[in-house]
Amino acid sequence: KKAADLGNSNAMFEIGNAYYSGAGVGLNTITAESWYQKAKNTAAKKSYTEYWTLYKLGNMYAKSNSLDAKDKAIECYSLIPNNNLFYKRAQTKIAEIKNKEEDLLKEIFS
Repeated sequence: KKAADLGNSNAMFEIGNAYYSGAGVGLNTITAESWYQKAKNTAAKKSYTEYWTLYKLGNMYAKSNSLDAKDKAIECYSLIPNNNLFYKRAQTKIAEIKNKEEDLLKEIFS
């Protein structure tokens, strides 16, 4: 926490992970999201931490049942460039979200 308070984006990311998984603190996705956002905003642009944080935020949003959250997930995943190690995973997640949306629409309108 001290490192995060001093502006260390990796520490902010790890605090987000702790709240997201409930490791050592109470499980709290709202607090996790807040820490992930701080990490993303503080991380050096085009850094590993920035893209890792975008991927984790995308995963968190993708698990929500809200369509708005699904859009946020796609937005996060889409910000990961194709030369990054998270790119293929992010593209797979985007495809999964879109397929689930299509299946839901088919179910609703059939």
